Amino acid sequence: MFKKSICLSLAVVLTTAGCSSVSQGISNRLPARDNSAAQTHSRTINATEAPDVQALPVTSLPSGQCGMLLWTLDAKEPVLVFRAIEGQGAEMIIEGRSTQLDLVSQSGENRYGITSTQQYTTFDMAADISSINVDTSFGLAFENGVYVENGVITLTNNQGWERLLPVAGLTGCRN
Repeated sequence: MFKKSICLSLAVVLTTAGCSSVSQGISNRLPARDNSAAQTHSRTINATEAPDVQALPVTSLPSGQCGMLLWTLDAKEPVLVFRAIEGQGAEMIIEGRSTQLDLVSQSGENRYGITSTQQYTTFDMAADISSINVDTSFGLAFENGVYVENGVITLTNNQGWERLLPVAGLTGCRN
């Protein structure tokens, strides 16, 4: 019983620490609302650290298209970090660069042309990304779509460093 309690406590601490470092990496890249706060949180990017993700400027699907939009939380506010368009790949902003992602494989449940598990790569050598895995589960349906629950985006750079990004969002079609 005592061992179980320690293991459970350790798992909670590790999970909380991992999520806060993800949020920290994103918040350092978002446009600062208060310039004085942005200066106190600056940091140097090391070539061997996990890839940092920034907010996407486009927050919707193109008219007449189906796809997936995924958000993470930053300071308790949703931040769009991933957008996939059916048949056209996906996009993210990684290390300050708009990065186009090419679908390598997909599996799992299919909703509106998007599957619950997807693997992407990019041919942009400057992006220093070897793979991006998106693992999600679909939730409640709504008109022309479905909510995405319990998602994780795993970004792996060429040195093997990974960033785990908890996400939620939606999959559907825009009229």
